[in-house]
Amino acid sequence: MPICMEFPPLVCMLRKPKIYWYQTDGEVVMRIILNEVMDYFLRVQVDDFEFSTTLGGTDYYVYLELFGAIIAKCVSHTETGREITVRLPKVHKFLSWPRLLRSTEKVHQIEYDIDRLESITLKQQPHSYVEREDFTSFKKRHNITHIMPDVPSSTEEDSDDEEFNIIFET
Repeated sequence: MPICMEFPPLVCMLRKPKIYWYQTDGEVVMRIILNEVMDYFLRVQVDDFEFSTTLGGTDYYVYLELFGAIIAKCVSHTETGREITVRLPKVHKFLSWPRLLRSTEKVHQIEYDIDRLESITLKQQPHSYVEREDFTSFKKRHNITHIMPDVPSSTEEDSDDEEFNIIFET
C-alpha cells in the first residue's frame, strides 16, 4: 500500500518591494520603495539585477532578468530614506525598452513611473522629412546633362523573344 504524505504548501518567506521604473535615451532608472533602508545587497550584471535587504524583521529579495543590456560597471545607486534609486546605463543608447523585464509576464510589484513621462525629453530630435523632388528638377538644380532619359530601346515588334511567343500563343 502506497504511503500518502501531505506536503505543506510552498510559501516564500521573502517579500518583493514595490519598484517604479522609467527610462531616458541613455539609462533606465529604478526606484525601489522601502523606508529607512541602511544595509542592502545589490548585484548588477549585463542583463540581470539582484537586490536584497532586511527591514524590520522582513526579508526582501528581487531578481530581475532585464529586457536589454546595461553597462554594469557604470551603475550608480543612492539611498534617500524612503527609496533606493538605481541608475542603469543602457548599452544601446536611444533604444527604447518596451518593458523592464525580458519576460512578458506581468509582475504586480513593478510599475512604469508615469510621473516621469512628462519630464523625459529625448536628446535625439526626430528627423524632419522633406518632400522628395522629381528627377528632372534634381537634374536642373545640379546641372546634370549626361544622364539620358529612360526611353525603351526597342519596341515589342523588334523583340528577340518572337520564337518564344509561339510557345505561349498556342
